[in-house]
Amino acid sequence: MRQLRELAVAREFEIFREYTDEETGASANRASFLALLRDARLRRFRVLLITDLDRLTREGAAAGFAHLAELDRYGVRVVSLGQGWLDYDPRIDEDPELREMRNIQTAVALTWAALERQNRSEERRVGKECRSRWSPYH
Repeated sequence: MRQLRELAVAREFEIFREYTDEETGASANRASFLALLRDARLRRFRVLLITDLDRLTREGAAAGFAHLAELDRYGVRVVSLGQGWLDYDPRIDEDPELREMRNIQTAVALTWAALERQNRSEERRVGKECRSRWSPYH
């Protein structure tokens, strides 16, 4: 959050609200995320600062692009510390080939986030199985 606040100050953005989730990004049905979408729909802010795309969603590329498209429809620009290519750049935004490269990079980042979520979920599942099988009380 500190880095995002510093970026807001550097860019002279007024902070409307900070959205934080305690829930997994595996689902869009998160209270804070739904509040963010509601505020975007009501056009309460124009720029969304995030540390990384995986903080927005870990649902995969299709869902991630849908969320980004929805924010775009509401006039919200996403600025990510981890994905600088998302930031507005007229050279990219006005060049179809460069826009396509941005989309490819975004798809890779969103897919990677979903894979990380799956790996962590599997690690937790395996860890629970190991603990139950190798309890010192057996």
